[in-house]
Amino acid sequence: MSKIKIKYSFCFFVFFIVILGFYKQFLIIFIFVSLHEAGHIISSKIFSLKTDRIIITPIGEIAVIKNIDSVSFLKKFIIFISGPFVNIFFGIIFFYLSKISSDYYFIFFEKVNFLLAFFNLFPVYPLDGGRILTLILNRFLPIMTSNRIIIKISTSISIIFIFLGIVQLILFPYNISLLCIGLYLFRTRSKTFFGMTFNFYKHIINKKMIYKEITPVKNFYIEKNFEIKKIMKSLYYDFYSVFYVCNDNSEEIIFEREIVEYIQKKGIGGKISDILMENRGK
Repeated sequence: MSKIKIKYSFCFFVFFIVILGFYKQFLIIFIFVSLHEAGHIISSKIFSLKTDRIIITPIGEIAVIKNIDSVSFLKKFIIFISGPFVNIFFGIIFFYLSKISSDYYFIFFEKVNFLLAFFNLFPVYPLDGGRILTLILNRFLPIMTSNRIIIKISTSISIIFIFLGIVQLILFPYNISLLCIGLYLFRTRSKTFFGMTFNFYKHIINKKMIYKEITPVKNFYIEKNFEIKKIMKSLYYDFYSVFYVCNDNSEEIIFEREIVEYIQKKGIGGKISDILMENRGK
């Protein structure tokens, strides 16, 4: 059964919402946010993945899916996009209902769903747009490189949200929604990078290393004095790396699994020549 974790910042946000009298609107938004997250959970369940926990934050709910890296690029993309798709689906329904009856609530439901879909597609981690962009970047760039790019983009957009939030607060006193979102995203950026880096090492260690099951392969040509920590910056999510080491007049091969095993035993310090010596001693 999934665990539900509520951030203290969410409680602080709800307190101000209630004080300012927007609790009805907030409740409606929260219901559609939950339906949004249900889209992620249902799509992951279709692909035989389980939800580890649900985290409730000021920017919405986040479903943490177990072993999501074990599924293909397409399946991960479907899981990430399914949340905004749910909101677009409901937005279209209420759009047509509002045209028929012009009911205030239908119009409000329509706007809420389209805004939720639009907001969640911003390329900011951990929003769905940020996860989709990270997924695409990981397809073409080394993991650590794509992580740095997404964090820089997330930081820039969070600063824009803070600026817009200040403008919103000046024009519409007591409306702190954008400011809270911007401050939350900015505050969590370092923790987000740490989490992404941790997931990177976890993925590399748990990646299936049976050569015949890994496709495609990335080949690299390096020298024996190349630092191991630099090797880690060149590893990919969906590729198995093979390193051809130029050693005097000969050439030796080191597989990704051998590098991971060495790091687990002796750490990330050292050079490729140390791994070659380790292999020769076996």
